[in-house]
Amino acid sequence: MILPVSFYSRSTLKVLVDLIGKVLVRKSEDGLTSGIIVEAEAYSGEDDPASYAFSGRTKRSEIMYGPPGRAF
Repeated sequence: MILPVSFYSRSTLKVLVDLIGKVLVRKSEDGLTSGIIVEAEAYSGEDDPASYAFSGRTKRSEIMYGPPGRAF
């Protein structure tokens, strides 16, 4: 099942906890690759000194300002 955007449109910590145990699948011309998520990290954006977004909007952190559900 593909997770809906609403899954990611919640608090960072709730999404982090709920991602553990999910299966991540990538489809390419070579076939399917998959794995179970057993560990994750979460950052709280511009207020979190460990986040790339802490220094403001840059080319490197741009994905963090987009819609929910994107991997970085």
